[in-house]
Formats: sequence, structure tokens, C-alpha cells
Amino acid sequence: MNRGLQHIYHGILNVLRHYLLLPGDIVRVAADRDPPPQLVAAVELGNYVPAPFSGVFEPRFTPGRAVNEGELVAHLYDFEQVSRARFEVRAPRDGYILLQPFRAPTKKGDTMLVVAQEVAD
Repeated sequence: MNRGLQHIYHGILNVLRHYLLLPGDIVRVAADRDPPPQLVAAVELGNYVPAPFSGVFEPRFTPGRAVNEGELVAHLYDFEQVSRARFEVRAPRDGYILLQPFRAPTKKGDTMLVVAQEVAD
């Protein structure tokens, strides 16, 4: 079973174990990974950053990374107006990068960044 399927399979079992619907201990698929996975949510509109123009998105970090409000997390390039400076995409709040394009064309208005906050137990 590939690693992605292992995460899905064990993740579902772990949720059931967490809520005591299955016996047993939580299983870490990537025990060497630091830090351990966090439960996050992005339920407020301020967690989402739309593209102000169509362009090419260049991320600086991978999803899952903790970021601080105002931190530079990506650039958006407009190759139709080469005189326009690259646009700095900054984290709208403290949290974790949940979603972003991967060096992909991004249309104006598309969500180009989602920063989620940790969910308390």
C-alpha cells in the first residue's frame, strides 16, 4: 500500500479510535515526521485569499507549514503585464497553510491561499 493510502486508511481508523468506536492505540504512519499532524479548520472568510489578477502562483512553502500573520508565503506573477511587479502573497493570519496552487496558472478571483487555525479539543 502506498504512503498516501496508508494515511487515508490509518487516518480513518485513528478517528474511530479517538472517539472510542474502535479499540486500540492511535497509529502514526509517518512516525519520523515532526511535528505530528494537527487538526485544523478554515471556517472564516478571512482564512481565504483570492487572486487579485490572473497569473502564475509561486509558493514559498508546502501545505502544512505554520505561518505568521503578514508572513510572505508566495508570489503571483502577471505575465500579460510584464511591467507589473510580482505580487507578494502574505498570510492573512497565524495558522497553517491548508491549500494553495502548486506553481500553477491562477485565475482572478480563484482562491490562491487558505490559512487554517488549529482546532482545540
